[in-house]
Amino acid sequence: MKKFSILFTIALFGCISYANAQVYKYSSGSVSFFSKTSMEDIDAHNPTPNVLINLANNTIAVITQNMDFKFQNKLMEEHYNEKYVESEKYPMAVFTGKIIENIDLNKDGVYTVNVAGKMKLHGVEKERTITGTITVKNGQIQLFSKFAMKCSDHNITIPSLIGAKVSDTVDATVDVILVAKK
Repeated sequence: MKKFSILFTIALFGCISYANAQVYKYSSGSVSFFSKTSMEDIDAHNPTPNVLINLANNTIAVITQNMDFKFQNKLMEEHYNEKYVESEKYPMAVFTGKIIENIDLNKDGVYTVNVAGKMKLHGVEKERTITGTITVKNGQIQLFSKFAMKCSDHNITIPSLIGAKVSDTVDATVDVILVAKK
């Protein structure tokens, strides 16, 4: 499945004939989500997302393997993969988008950006505009964004019997460092 996500990313960015310095790839960080209810908190982290940014056209791709999300509670992790996102049927979550603002990410600085694109999760694709911060410093790019997502927007059903334990809205966070692709 990792081969598919890598091929998908290459296809997304076209046959990259740009100078390699134009494309930045994941180096460290994570994609995570958090949900708080009166009964319990759900906190999951994926330390190995596929993230690319193409400076030539200011496009961003974030691809996570659903099975790579790690929970403190192994039973929660099992339920997440089997009952909610159905990881065998829908192995990836994908966001692809373009930075709306006209900024030069080749220059060091901190930029507040809006990225318009599509989020595909659980087989359902939704248009989204996500606000975040891009920090460019010493040849590295940090992407940071925290945004709310509704499970129901992606046909992820929360049974009413456990509604007190699992919220329909989760806070997603992307916090990654990217380096020039070599």
